[in-house]
Amino acid sequence: TPADRERLTRVPACRVDAYADYSTGRALLDREDMPGNAAQAASAFTQAIARDASCAPAHAGLSAACWAQYRDNKDASLVRKAETSIAQALRLDPDNPTIRTSVAELYQATGRIDAAEKTLRDVIAQRPHDDEPHRILSNVLEKEGRDEEAAAELLRAIELRPTNVVNHLAQGNTAYYAGRFAEAVRSYSRVLEIQPDNVWAISNLGAAYWMIGEHQKAFAVYRAAPKADATILSNTGSFLLLEGRVQEAAQALEKAVALAPRDDIKRRNLGDAYLRLGDRAKALDQYRQARDLTQALLSVNARDAHALARHALYDAKLGQGSAAVQHVREAVELGPDDIYVLYKAAVVHCLAGRAVDAVVWLRRAVEKGYSRSDARTDADLAPILKLPEVEVLLRAGT
Repeated sequence: TPADRERLTRVPACRVDAYADYSTGRALLDREDMPGNAAQAASAFTQAIARDASCAPAHAGLSAACWAQYRDNKDASLVRKAETSIAQALRLDPDNPTIRTSVAELYQATGRIDAAEKTLRDVIAQRPHDDEPHRILSNVLEKEGRDEEAAAELLRAIELRPTNVVNHLAQGNTAYYAGRFAEAVRSYSRVLEIQPDNVWAISNLGAAYWMIGEHQKAFAVYRAAPKADATILSNTGSFLLLEGRVQEAAQALEKAVALAPRDDIKRRNLGDAYLRLGDRAKALDQYRQARDLTQALLSVNARDAHALARHALYDAKLGQGSAAVQHVREAVELGPDDIYVLYKAAVVHCLAGRAVDAVVWLRRAVEKGYSRSDARTDADLAPILKLPEVEVLLRAGT
């Protein structure tokens, strides 16, 4: 834009060798789904900064790489590093819309939703034809329960850049977390048409097939994956567990935890496998570690309803029913229409011995779109699955 051209006359350009490192880092982040790319990108951006400390894009890139690593390994020190790096980028180039988009993404990820929305709307006003701020704004609006506005922003992002796989992944995730699993399948499949080896799309597509009861399709997707990452291994292990193949499940889940030791969901899944194998001590150890990990997530973003709901679940699995119920109620306050939070509320109440409440929460989750197929196979709901009203509730559909 004219504003960009004017800004570039004022901002010192990066040295050529530093910009080459920066470009390498960005190329790696373009395939953030590939294990190890985020760490390699961070190294490239760090080298760019070493060559030219005034290169604002390199500082912004390092922030993005740190946040990408945090999503993988949940090390809170990386969040602080991301915040420091983006602050330095802003000092060097305060009007750069790309940098300000990164700021907004960090705001959103740490629960500062209002600040994220304001920043993104300012960026869009300055650069309306950039797909990224529209996509991030969609996510922000979705967290505020403004679903129609969120959908419009995401469609705009796809219109602006229809071959950007991240846009289609976001569309699939939105559908998945709203219980529209067949729609999610279509979006993830579209990603794989564009980028056949996208690890995130493979993992999510298998999960979506599972939620609509297409279990063999889910397994087929994972078997065809070029390489099984931690999430694919963990999902495969969970599916095997539900099919009663407990020893195979435990082996897959142990591999997943070895690859992603700071992922609470993978530890919870492994704990479930150990419990089915009769090793309660090992199961409880996994649940305790999972709970500690969600507590660390909440220290970064206290408004993360999914993390809080999982925290409640781990409390319940550890026999701390009162704390579990309190935490899941707080999660519901943050995400009153979120089907996964509502479903976790059902499971928590069931594990806490509150069957009547569990049925109420399960009905709310299913009526809003949660998978009947998945609920029918959940061992944590065993105490209520044979109740007549629950059998009727879960009888039809996915």
